[in-house]
Amino acid sequence: MDLGYAGERAFVNNVSFGAYATLVQDPAYRDDKLGTAVRILPEFLARHEGPELVVRTGLLTVGGPDAVLVSNDPYQVDDPAGPGRRAHLDSGLLRVLAVRAETPAETATRLRSGQPHGLTRLATPDVVVYAAVPALPAGLDGEAVSLPTPVRCRISPRALRVWVPRHGRGAGPAGRPPGWAAIRRVV
Repeated sequence: MDLGYAGERAFVNNVSFGAYATLVQDPAYRDDKLGTAVRILPEFLARHEGPELVVRTGLLTVGGPDAVLVSNDPYQVDDPAGPGRRAHLDSGLLRVLAVRAETPAETATRLRSGQPHGLTRLATPDVVVYAAVPALPAGLDGEAVSLPTPVRCRISPRALRVWVPRHGRGAGPAGRPPGWAAIRRVV
């Protein structure tokens, strides 16, 4: 399976900047994920808090997203408010989702209607996240970290060999974790 890197730090799942990174930085997040999201996200999105982010890959630049998710291999995203699923872990590509929220109510309306306005989706082997601060708060595989800027994210194709039981549990596609419907209602 592929292995992602954010700077020199490896990640198996994803690295996030902006809104989700703010959540994982909060000390209450580990004990109360949903409650922390309900408490922090509306204010964060309404005020566009945190350092201004700029995302660059190839010739494309995305300026001012409120949240950036870089995942190890592309999620199949049929619902932008949910984490989606990954059909493969060996595509050799990162999935980049960059979201700009005008207001929490407008964002919720767009998510419910399926309108992609404010959402940029990319599949790329590398991406750079810039901010005018020396270090950027991030959530790396769900853990709070601080990464020196700019943060270059890249993929190392087929870097890990994973053994799974032939008839083991979990052979079907992964489902969404509980709580996403509640987060969508809040946003």
